[in-house]
Parts: sequence; C-alpha cells; structure tokens
Amino acid sequence: PLSEETRIRRFKEDFEAYIENTVESELADIVIRCMDFSGLHKFDLQSLFNEPVDGDVLEEMFSGKTFTEITFRICDDIFFSTAEAAAYRVIYDVVQYCQFKGIDLDFFIRTKMNYNRLRGYRHGGKKY
Repeated sequence: PLSEETRIRRFKEDFEAYIENTVESELADIVIRCMDFSGLHKFDLQSLFNEPVDGDVLEEMFSGKTFTEITFRICDDIFFSTAEAAAYRVIYDVVQYCQFKGIDLDFFIRTKMNYNRLRGYRHGGKKY
C-alpha cells in the first residue's frame, strides 16, 4: 500500500499533468466559483437541479457552433441579469454544454475541489 504522502503527491502530479488547464477543468472551475458566489449570497438554486434536459434544445443551443460562440452565448446572458439569475444561467448553460459534449462535469468538479484542498490559501499570493 502507498503512504498517504505518496498518494497525495501522485494525485497532484496526475492532476497537473492530465487535468489542469483543460477545458473540462476550466468548466468545472466556472461552476465551482458560481456555486461559491451563490452560497455566499444565499441564492436559491434548487430549481436548477430539477430542470429536465431536452436533447432537441441542446442540439439547437450547441450544434454547429464553435466553442467561442458557445462561451459568448453563456456570457452574453449575464450582463443584463441580476446576480442570482446570472449565476443560475451560467451554471445551467455549462451543465447543459457538458451533457451535450459527454463531459462528466461531476468528476471534474470533485477532482478539481480535491486538488484545490491541497493548495495553499490563494495559491501563489493571488488576490482572488
């Protein structure tokens, strides 16, 4: 069996080699930050998890569009919304996009959160 220290070191190395800075990791980070922001402001996002997924709607939203067009569409919604509506919309759209692309967003969120627990506070002195 591996020591805890070795297990943590290998997890960090694997994360940094295979997951960090991927599109999937960045999408997970968007959801983590929006959920954190929503929790801080006590937004009610419960209905977000009750909305059904319609494959035809996903096709219309994402099919034939570039990643840049999709991210612009996600961001475009937030500028004329309340903070709560914007957080909701961004999370919803990212979840929908990941379902459309077959990305296991839950895996990437959990993995990113586990990695973040191993990092120092504001890793590297970041102000955010």
